[in-house]
Amino acid sequence: MDVADVPDEVTPYHIGFRIGPRLNAAGRIGDALAALELLLTDDAGRAVELAKVLDDHNAERQGIEKRISNEAITLARTHDRDRVLVLAKEGWHIGVVGIVASRVQQVFYRPTVIIGTEKGEGRGSCRSISGFSIVDALAACAPLMERFGGHEMAAGLSVKAGKIPELRKALNEYAATVMKEEDLQPRLRIDAVVRLNDLDTAFFSQLQRLEPCGIDNPAPIFAASGVRLRGRARVVGKDHLKFAVTQDATSVDAIWFGEADRELPPGEFDIAFAPELNEYAGVERVQLKVRDVRAAD
Repeated sequence: MDVADVPDEVTPYHIGFRIGPRLNAAGRIGDALAALELLLTDDAGRAVELAKVLDDHNAERQGIEKRISNEAITLARTHDRDRVLVLAKEGWHIGVVGIVASRVQQVFYRPTVIIGTEKGEGRGSCRSISGFSIVDALAACAPLMERFGGHEMAAGLSVKAGKIPELRKALNEYAATVMKEEDLQPRLRIDAVVRLNDLDTAFFSQLQRLEPCGIDNPAPIFAASGVRLRGRARVVGKDHLKFAVTQDATSVDAIWFGEADRELPPGEFDIAFAPELNEYAGVERVQLKVRDVRAAD
């Protein structure tokens, strides 16, 4: 918790996005036993050493993931007619292909298969979209693979490198028989439309009662209509867009992770977000974690 800068009051966010990734990074980049030893040790000094090792692994994982994601996104643009993106390259790190598949799937909203190859052998990870079972698709192409397994939204596979082009063709042929064009249009489900001045202490108190959120209990997504940009948007961190929006007399901060290149609509726009209440120097401030924006109708 100290190394990951987690406060004493731990939330599901801290588990999922600060502690969890560091524990997982051990198996992705180094030796998974380091994470196990950290959880079991009674030696505080050794725990600090291991926590720092895992933190270094996580930083390394982030760098590898960023590089491969950029390469995969560039490669995906050459397959813009495909309904299922099957992307492969020699040397892509097997430990991060699942994370990269999720990233590419979010960018293109296509079922995505990311495969790293080495010495003629390929190992990959798949992420799907709503309404398309990736494991059923793989089953339809089973003879082309060494093995596969998973569920509707995520799966893994092993395949001979020479079979990858044939697998890509077969998966797209299968998708053409079960997938409609409208299935490839992403939809963001909004749980409620609110005014910015609704986001007060009582609102967040009620919101906390819904936790912990996860796959079977997704965090609610809200929208505010007809907001305006206050000041100018700026890039923070590596690739995040930070800005403030105003509605009537209320202004709140917003951050759009990983979307530094996005342009906000001129004039009034609608904003979809997950709200959070941050505390800094004893002062609580509302921040919107942006999911999408669109010009106001």
